[in-house]
Amino acid sequence: LAGFGLIFLGIGFLQQGMAAYQGVVTPDTFPDDTLEGRLLLILLGVAITLVTQSSSAGVATALTAVYTGTIDFPQAAALVIGMDVGTTVTAALATVGGSLDTRRTGYSHVIYNLLTACGALLLLTPYTLAWEWLAPGGLAQHAELALVGFHTLFNFLGILLVLPFAPAFAALMNRLVSAGDEASDSRLDRLLLQEPAVALDAAVRAIREITADALGLVGSLLERPERRDAERLRRVGGAVDRLQEFVDGIHLLPEQVNDWRRLNALIHLLDHLQRLLDRCEEEPERVETLAGVAVLQDAGANMQEMIDQVLAELAAGEWETAQHTTEQFHQALERQAETLRSAIMAEMAAGRVDIPEGTAHLEAVRWLRRGAGHIARIFAHLRKLQN
Repeated sequence: LAGFGLIFLGIGFLQQGMAAYQGVVTPDTFPDDTLEGRLLLILLGVAITLVTQSSSAGVATALTAVYTGTIDFPQAAALVIGMDVGTTVTAALATVGGSLDTRRTGYSHVIYNLLTACGALLLLTPYTLAWEWLAPGGLAQHAELALVGFHTLFNFLGILLVLPFAPAFAALMNRLVSAGDEASDSRLDRLLLQEPAVALDAAVRAIREITADALGLVGSLLERPERRDAERLRRVGGAVDRLQEFVDGIHLLPEQVNDWRRLNALIHLLDHLQRLLDRCEEEPERVETLAGVAVLQDAGANMQEMIDQVLAELAAGEWETAQHTTEQFHQALERQAETLRSAIMAEMAAGRVDIPEGTAHLEAVRWLRRGAGHIARIFAHLRKLQN
């Protein structure tokens, strides 16, 4: 209440100060009410907002000026339009060095306000004519009320016109400000850590993308083990490391039961994801063995098919189905593993495979089991993050 009252106290002081300029600064001092004049006044409004860093203060000044007759209504309206545009400069500056979503949000603010300003400029003449038609002479007598109504009207109409197209507008901004080659964790702005719940949501969105990247990496490794993409492995591993560092900065209390549970699931998920990537990096020869040994080829191909299926389910947003797919595959592989081990040992006993080579085959089976286990646990924890 005190802060709200101070607004009116400030406006009162502005009115007293502006009264000294009556007769000195008049509407004739400003550009004429033409298209060119209005555009100049819009630029002046932008400049005022840049100096004061507050469109609210600028609008209050314009209200005071029109109340004391320093400027007339069309001039004040053009100034107010410019002040709304001026707020976009602050939004644009806030995007510097920000995350991908920060830039998209800042640029959306700029484009939305520019569109609203264009609409307000077109609305100004019909609004003035409507006032003169409904209340002849009332615009000059109640210019400050007309200005408040105009400012409210064009902002409200801007919301009504844009809101139905919000999904399409968001899609447009995603295309205009594309992720390109940025890492999946590009939205992890450290400023989010000031709000742990918001930071946790951002981390969950990032881990979904990183998980899909990691699965794609494992799938490509199974498909062509001889062409291991070290750069892709480094990029996904780096994203996991940065996410771990970000999650380490999220601090919650046990009393925050739901977020506490999600944070624990996220930490477990990151651990399994890191171990899955470690196996891809440190044991590539195991994957080559899967592709080169007849008895193991079907198992490797089945895992690749499972990954392709899960990636398709993720693309469709079917996270629960994907978790069920990975769990089923893991259970089936656990049952199949003993059969594979027995077949390999029979080959060794018959002398068709020597002990070092047979041991390598057993290690390949172990790689499959551990990889499938990590993937199943990753999706089990992902499902916990959904709730």
